Amino acid sequence: MGGSEGALRLFATVVLALAVNAVLDIAFDLPVLARWAVAVAVVLLVGLLIGAVRRRALAEGPDPDHS
Repeated sequence: MGGSEGALRLFATVVLALAVNAVLDIAFDLPVLARWAVAVAVVLLVGLLIGAVRRRALAEGPDPDHS
């Protein structure tokens, strides 16, 4: 893990939250607090899914067919 991976992950999280918030702002007439709550929930869910996929890939080990 490089030192810049954490900064890159934080930047991607912020961009994803802003994008979800913008879509919710355009698509629905929700209060600001509700939009941000949904945006943060989506970001947390995506983060959990990426972490689960990464842990599963590391647990399975390298692909023996991959050269």
